[in-house]
Amino acid sequence: MSVNRDFCDPKTNRPEYLLLDPKVGRMGIASFRVEDLPSKRFHGGSELQFLPMHRPQRRNYLHSQVEVYRNGVHVTHQGEDGLPIGVYQRWQKDLARKAVVIRQPESEER
Repeated sequence: MSVNRDFCDPKTNRPEYLLLDPKVGRMGIASFRVEDLPSKRFHGGSELQFLPMHRPQRRNYLHSQVEVYRNGVHVTHQGEDGLPIGVYQRWQKDLARKAVVIRQPESEER
């Protein structure tokens, strides 16, 4: 999951700046606190950790990724041999309960 981090300063907390990136396009924007990230899940005898990692980009220093680790090894894809889709969907729902929608995604029809 791609996210941007901020330091909770109301003067600089301008999520609309994300919209300047053409790759963002029609995506929505939601806000949540790092401590609200559901950090651990257990599945099939494995511990899955969801960790925020700062991954700055050339035009977006604040860019971060929520990365998944299974028993300490970075998981890079979905599926039974990676991150089980059901586990990810439950994780997303748990995060959605804490997140605040700032901008709804635009429809494809525009």
